[in-house]
Amino acid sequence: MTLWVKTMPLLLFAIGHFALLRAGDYLNTHHSDFGAFWPASGWFLAGLLLSKRDRWWRLAAAAMAAELASGALANRSLFSAAIYGAGDVLEASAGAWLLRRTLTRRITCERVPEVFGILALAALLSTTLSATIGTLEVIWRLPGRAFLDTWLSWWAGDGLGVLVIAPFVLSWTGRPLRLPSWRKCLEGLALAVSLGFAAAVVLEHGDGGLELQYVLLPFLVWAALRFGARGASAAAVLLAGVGAWCTSHGWFAVTLPDDSNLPLQLFLLVTVSTTLLLAAALSERLQAESALRESELRAEQASRLASLGTLAAGVAHEINNPLTFVSANLEYLGEQLAECGERRCVTGPELMAVLREAQQGASRVADIVRDLKMVSREVESRRGVVDLHDEVRDALRLTANEVRHRARLSVELGPVPPVEAPARQLGQVLVNLLVNASQAIPEGEASRHWIRVTTRTAADGRAEVEVADSGAGIPEALRARIFEPFFTTKPQGVGTGLGLSICSGIVGGLGGEIAFESEEGKGSVFRVLLPPCDGPGHSEAATAPAPGSPAAPPAAFAPASSSAPAGSSAPSAPKAAPATGAEARPAAARRGRVLVVDDEPLIGRSVRRMLAGHDVEVLTDGREALVRLLAGERFDLVLCDLMMPELTGMALEEKLRELVPEACAAMVYMTGGAFTPAARDFLAGGRCYLEKPFQSAELLGLLEQRLASPAPASRDA
Repeated sequence: MTLWVKTMPLLLFAIGHFALLRAGDYLNTHHSDFGAFWPASGWFLAGLLLSKRDRWWRLAAAAMAAELASGALANRSLFSAAIYGAGDVLEASAGAWLLRRTLTRRITCERVPEVFGILALAALLSTTLSATIGTLEVIWRLPGRAFLDTWLSWWAGDGLGVLVIAPFVLSWTGRPLRLPSWRKCLEGLALAVSLGFAAAVVLEHGDGGLELQYVLLPFLVWAALRFGARGASAAAVLLAGVGAWCTSHGWFAVTLPDDSNLPLQLFLLVTVSTTLLLAAALSERLQAESALRESELRAEQASRLASLGTLAAGVAHEINNPLTFVSANLEYLGEQLAECGERRCVTGPELMAVLREAQQGASRVADIVRDLKMVSREVESRRGVVDLHDEVRDALRLTANEVRHRARLSVELGPVPPVEAPARQLGQVLVNLLVNASQAIPEGEASRHWIRVTTRTAADGRAEVEVADSGAGIPEALRARIFEPFFTTKPQGVGTGLGLSICSGIVGGLGGEIAFESEEGKGSVFRVLLPPCDGPGHSEAATAPAPGSPAAPPAAFAPASSSAPAGSSAPSAPKAAPATGAEARPAAARRGRVLVVDDEPLIGRSVRRMLAGHDVEVLTDGREALVRLLAGERFDLVLCDLMMPELTGMALEEKLRELVPEACAAMVYMTGGAFTPAARDFLAGGRCYLEKPFQSAELLGLLEQRLASPAPASRDA
């Protein structure tokens, strides 16, 4: 069975070669020993190109056997058949070797260099070998024959056979076949019938001129444009077959005085090569367009991933904050329920408050995960009617942590018409603009800077979304390039330079435009204008400052910038002082005094419950903590959030080191994720910190270590 499978392709090749040899003999004119074209030459070449080089000798042996058998049926001598067979073997082997050396990829005739290679190296060059060998045999056998005429006719016939048959075989075996639609099948059938009928009429009943033959060109162009390389090669086979049939029966209208095949051969060489080149050029263009679409999708995906990379650490911070008080409250609740059996638990209202806070934290985590889906869902091209207000709110929730540590945020949602767009793409545009606006503003100066998001209906009726910031602005020399792909002014490793380019492509594809104004040192304004769709009426107007945001920014020049520099990334630092603790809360050596500074009030309340039995004070503003510490208050432990809107933990320590450096000894930082380079560098400097969410055992163990040291000195203001 295995031997049969291995020999089947060789047997099929030999049968096909023999059949085409007989067809070539049948198409010979009654005045010549060879016809208008020799199809077996193209079959032999295609067989070699489709086989490994170490199997070429088997194909050559099969071709020689077929040549001898065909020669016997055509009443040729064994010597003549052997000479012809040797010439065919040399011709096909030379052509295949030259093509393999020149074209490294598998040949499918769907690229222009491949068609040129077959035309020049195989059809015109390698066929000179068989033409020379065959002509010498004919002259030796028939001394009266003219060498040049015989050689030209033989050479043109072999070349035409290569040009017609080899592309047909290579194109139809180059890639898997797909079942066409019934409309495509009907169109192909109509083309074949039309071309065959037109070829028979033109070639049989021409008036002796060449003009009428070119009536066939529109059919060949039809085949190339609608059916590609396969259609063009099939049309070439049909045309060559009809032409050879007409010539072999003396019907070809344009003939030379000696009934030479040269007029038909020249006509077919020109038309077939032109058709194949046209089909290859079209295939290359389609492949290039497909590759461009794929690269655009990859670029869009890279931009989405870059946005996610920018937001990922911030999202982790946002998730870790509610997880901190959820975990702490559930742990506290478990302890209290365990103590209920001993009649020492807290009151029912306190437990209900614990449960409500835990539920609130879980709800916030669910909201964050839901918002992440806006940029993580699969690429979609289907459009739908989109409410711009909903997209703005989703983008604001997703970028909230990135924005609030750099600027005050205000949102003015004016009435806008509905637009038709893929929601994911529109959300990506808004996220990119908000991230760019926040990155144009330095960290730790949220009270001095602002970002404003506005929606309105433009004067021409289009929906308008405006993102303005008070950041660094865009230098005038760079403004003409900000929408170029991969152009960025950020440090290496920060962004991909694709964000604004992708935004421009998305908005342009929706029939809109994106424009900007910028003034260096004052900020930038980006406006997205989208055409309205035929949908329901305008969205309701709303003025919605972001949760926890102060008032709107001043009415001065409010010009998002993607060119503001950001710091370079740094690896996350290991914990400088790992906090460990026992399963049960140890009895304190003395009552500790703790200050908790976190802009998330629920975290402060959870820490207070964790440290029941100690004096815990909770502040939500780093500036208030700075005032109290500068006034002389001292604490055994100062738990400070690393990232806060007005005064970050990093800025708080910087001011303390300058004015009261002894207060820094009590500082321990809480972090839900150091998502900026400055924060990573700060923690890498040996600071003690706790990763949110942390357990009460960790916190108590750390406090016990601090209480084992001498009590801090305190001076009242």
